[in-house]
Amino acid sequence: MLAAAAPLPFIAAAAKQLPVVDPGPVKVSSDPKLVPGFDRTAPDYAIHCNKSRPVALTFDASGTTKVSVNRGPARGGHFTSRVKLVPGRALQFSIDSGPDAGVFHVRCLPTNFPGYLATRYGKPQARWYVMSVGYIGIPRPDYTVVFDNHGVPVWWMREPHGLPFNGSYLPDGDIAWYRYTEGVFGINPKVGFSEHTLTGKHVRTYKARGGPTDLHELQILPNHHVMLIQYKPRAHVDLSRFGKSKDSTVVDGQIQEQTRYGKVVWTWSTKDHIPIADSARWLSFMDQAGLDDGTKVWDLVHLNTIDPHGSRIVISLRHADAVYEIDKQSGHVLWKLGGRHTSNSLRVVGDPLASESFGGQHDARLSSDGRFLTVFDNRSHRDHRPRAVLYEIDAAHRTATLLESITDPMAASSTCCGSARKLPAGDWVISWGATRWVTETDSTGKVLLRFDFHGRSAYRAYPVLPGVLDPARLRAGMDAMAH
Repeated sequence: MLAAAAPLPFIAAAAKQLPVVDPGPVKVSSDPKLVPGFDRTAPDYAIHCNKSRPVALTFDASGTTKVSVNRGPARGGHFTSRVKLVPGRALQFSIDSGPDAGVFHVRCLPTNFPGYLATRYGKPQARWYVMSVGYIGIPRPDYTVVFDNHGVPVWWMREPHGLPFNGSYLPDGDIAWYRYTEGVFGINPKVGFSEHTLTGKHVRTYKARGGPTDLHELQILPNHHVMLIQYKPRAHVDLSRFGKSKDSTVVDGQIQEQTRYGKVVWTWSTKDHIPIADSARWLSFMDQAGLDDGTKVWDLVHLNTIDPHGSRIVISLRHADAVYEIDKQSGHVLWKLGGRHTSNSLRVVGDPLASESFGGQHDARLSSDGRFLTVFDNRSHRDHRPRAVLYEIDAAHRTATLLESITDPMAASSTCCGSARKLPAGDWVISWGATRWVTETDSTGKVLLRFDFHGRSAYRAYPVLPGVLDPARLRAGMDAMAH
């Protein structure tokens, strides 16, 4: 009888299961380095490139994962791809599988792009931030930028003829900013707000009629009308009770509403509705401003916000330390918050700084239902740090109740400028007024994203919510301007 044959080695090997190789993570590095470092949740990156030296992207793809650069052949493992870039141009790489799968975009910054550092500490609620960044008061060419919520500049455009100021996102999807050339308010009759498509095409310039256009506000209404500010000179004003001349020249704040074709259909002036006494504190220490023709004037109210809501408009008068709601039809003041107490003043509840009122505030915004008011309180020539504040307005009972007050340890003072926008889900987006800082914080003041502009400032930071602005449009616009 034959003995049983021993099992053959290859039969035993076949019985073992072969290891399964799955897609794996990808390590990405570059020279020059990506800003920020690679993070699968961040689709866009900036890079400071040199046209004389290609960008070197190095990938280490594990498992079966493959990477393609600029839609080229997909490769796995460790490899370096070199791509020539010039400012404004971009490359993309795609990861086909694994935990880092996605398409990522890297764009080269101009050599004169504003210095910035963005640090993310949490998950912001805004998707984009539109900001004109520059040296406040210095008419040096600079950039209006759309940053994403990782702090990456995804779109930008340089203003070559002055300082871009007060950049904003318009309802039609374009970007606008004021071309600043001189003055603490608009005094140059040749400039206004320039509207551009995302491809860089100039659409139009918004200008007030009958005098220079002010730099503080551009509002596009639902009926496509436009609201702008003018500072209108007025001679022979007696300011002797405030220690000035009996024959002074002042500028009043005027709101002008135009049709889309530039026809003026409504105006309102502080001259007719705001007493000079409301500006007594600022008249005690302010310097005169100069007009384009050299005339010296007293800037009585410094109108810096118009926030229209149907038949009512909220305005901020920096030199009155007060926010007002006005009735559009009659022009009358409906209520006043801050500043000198008058018969229109609301009673402030729960604000420990109420006795001092505001200090040269900016960016007063009222919710659509009229219940909630946000203000950036600079605390100019006051004690305490600048703050973003939220009040509940009860016009029927004539009260304003403080609900939130946000400060920042980095922002010790604010001489001018600034914005405070409350997002629907509760976060704040704050430009800390002539400082280097812009933040998004939660409702307790915890910083989720901080921008540091290294000496430059953003007059306002305009947040754009998710779903409003398609990133593909921003990238396509940049591509169009780079060609």
